[in-house]
Amino acid sequence: MSIEESIQGCLMNASMLNKYEPDLNYVDHFFMRYLDVVEEAYLGILEEANRDFGVFAPQCDLEEFKKKCIEKNDPDALEFVEWYEKKIREEHKDYYPSLMYSIMQYYKHNKKLPKVEARIKAINAYKGDITHAIPDKLMREDMGSDEIIKKHMWTHIEIFLDRINNKRAANGEPEVPDNGMAIATYFKNFDDFEIKYAADIYIQVIRRIVTDSSNKIRELTKQK
Repeated sequence: MSIEESIQGCLMNASMLNKYEPDLNYVDHFFMRYLDVVEEAYLGILEEANRDFGVFAPQCDLEEFKKKCIEKNDPDALEFVEWYEKKIREEHKDYYPSLMYSIMQYYKHNKKLPKVEARIKAINAYKGDITHAIPDKLMREDMGSDEIIKKHMWTHIEIFLDRINNKRAANGEPEVPDNGMAIATYFKNFDDFEIKYAADIYIQVIRRIVTDSSNKIRELTKQK
């Protein structure tokens, strides 16, 4: 798969998350696929560098590529490695990219995602707004008619509205109306990592890394 095909894969899986959220089973499935193609994009960058610098690393993960660059002692390849590691750090300094990097590392080492949960949130959020977790069985199991689901959900909606509007009243903020809520998916124990939103914005991060890396490789290989 080419790097551009990997980017298109990110877009496709982000689109599927938008389509199927908050169904937790679909979110699990499509976010794992999303992370797989993100990893393919990163490997594609290193494959391009491996080829163009003539490093000939047997596999294109960063550790092996860096090891071969040091063995070859090619100043241009070493400069790219230094630049690339700095680029990765810089692109992941902000809140959501930093959380995304943590999720990617978790997935890479555990071969699974952290627990996904659905929460009720305010559509127009204010700083410090709470969210309210919905029990898994309401999101993963077939409970019958929409009326039954709404009946079970309404208890949680009432709890959410009471808590958030008490907070807003204390801060002089507008209350959340009945139509001012949405259900979104999050990773439990990973702060406020809203999955669909994170997937959407991370595409811009991976695009910048891919584009800037290709430009840097061309810049350095032209020096030869």
